[in-house]
Amino acid sequence: MSEGIRIKVPDAVASGDVWGPEIELPSGTKVQFRRGTGKDVRLALTAVGQPFDSTRYLYAMIARTSRFDGKQITMEAVDDLDAEDVERLLEEARKPSPSPKAPAES
Repeated sequence: MSEGIRIKVPDAVASGDVWGPEIELPSGTKVQFRRGTGKDVRLALTAVGQPFDSTRYLYAMIARTSRFDGKQITMEAVDDLDAEDVERLLEEARKPSPSPKAPAES
């Protein structure tokens, strides 16, 4: 029996998503993060289930708000990453999200 709920992250992202700069993980994989939304939080909480596990929540938010070499991955795929990569991802995920930029005046 599988543990928890598996969330499939679609390849297509919303047109309004703004991806941050690429960071390189120790393995050489390039990762970009975007600012999370309420939907990301809701789906991450659903993936974690009960009892709440803060590490699973971070893994779910990483899966929802990042892309690896241009593609999004599942929360479970984070489990299979190299430990040094995961430590770097957790470090990045814990940083505060930058404030959205005001639209340019025309």
